[in-house]
Amino acid sequence: MLEYVNRFERAVYAILLALLLVVIAFSLVSLVFVTVDRLLSPPIYLLESHEILDLFGMFLLVLIGIEFLESIKAYLKDNVIHFELIIVIAITAIARKVILVELDTAGDLQVIGLGIVVLSLSAGYYLLKRSGIALH
Repeated sequence: MLEYVNRFERAVYAILLALLLVVIAFSLVSLVFVTVDRLLSPPIYLLESHEILDLFGMFLLVLIGIEFLESIKAYLKDNVIHFELIIVIAITAIARKVILVELDTAGDLQVIGLGIVVLSLSAGYYLLKRSGIALH
């Protein structure tokens, strides 16, 4: 029975991997089109700060997708969840949020919360790396 569960689990991961490849490919195509469109719209080759931040946000989303892809590949290869990869994905996602947060409209609690999350993830990553044990 356990063998069937393992096969099912691997099949689910394989389907997730295929779907993630499609999402990453379309995200990358979208990023290319948006970048070209914004660079070629008047004034040509000049981007405003909000446009640059939007492009950085899209770029980081593609990177987050690639990190998810890496975590699924690592699971399929080793059949264990790599906690280090999960923390790196979370750090990348929160970094995206920090980069894109509008400080003018963000509340104090939101900024404090983001700071706490950044510190917590950083401390967790540091402790994992410092422990020197296998990060599975």
